[in-house]
Amino acid sequence: LKAVDYPKDWYELNETLKAEQEDLRVLFLPWHQYLGFMFVGRVIANPAQNFFAKPTIQGDNMEFGQIYSQSNNPDSKYIEENMIKAKTTPEKVGEILLPLKIKYIILAKEIDWKSYEYLDKQKDLKLISERGSLKVYQNLAFDKKGDER
Repeated sequence: LKAVDYPKDWYELNETLKAEQEDLRVLFLPWHQYLGFMFVGRVIANPAQNFFAKPTIQGDNMEFGQIYSQSNNPDSKYIEENMIKAKTTPEKVGEILLPLKIKYIILAKEIDWKSYEYLDKQKDLKLISERGSLKVYQNLAFDKKGDER
């Protein structure tokens, strides 16, 4: 075992999230409970929930043998049904995520991150940052909802 530090872009993003005053959540992708991170050099349990200052929804699907998931988390089931296992590429991802109060999507450029390219084509998401190992999208539907309050 060896100690490793998170990449600089993780810290920078976390400072941005700390400054947010709204009641919001973050979705972290790729959707895996265990995945390899380049900064660690091996497969580990996804650390996003423990790292970021805002409540973070991340994959809790074990993907062990024939078992994809045994999660009882309703947020996880919602993400899996409406985004991950959807029969077609979802449209209006921002609206899909609105019931979970997700304002930001963080996509780590790891393993199968390119399978999430459809996020770049969403009219209700805006790519607000791409540096280092992370792409960050803002949910415009969340902001629109805020205007209606």
